[in-house]
Amino acid sequence: MNKPTITAILLSISVASTLVSTTAYAGMERGNHKSHQGHKQFSLMDSNSDGALSKEELLTFHEQRFTSIDTDADGLVTKKEIKAHRQKQRFMRMDSNNDGVISEDEMSLSYSAHNKRSRNSKSYDAE
Repeated sequence: MNKPTITAILLSISVASTLVSTTAYAGMERGNHKSHQGHKQFSLMDSNSDGALSKEELLTFHEQRFTSIDTDADGLVTKKEIKAHRQKQRFMRMDSNNDGVISEDEMSLSYSAHNKRSRNSKSYDAE
């Protein structure tokens, strides 16, 4: 795949991700449980902390993300690589003490947090 095509794909992903992130960020005032994730992602992309995302910040963030997912460094991301990346992220969230294993307490805490988010989402959707 040539460089302009990769750039176009990354830019498309960046725009879509930004729309989702900024929509979630805007939802913080409404108590949306996903808004925290949007705020967190926005903060990660806003490398100079000016409260706005430049094209350069978006491209840099998404190029780094692409590179971290493309584990075989062939310039392509497969479904298998995306699945592995998501599993790794899920594991890291659950392993709260970063010891490389998930204890019964960490598992319970993770499921409790997930259930709480689900309940909050359902109550928000009902409004």
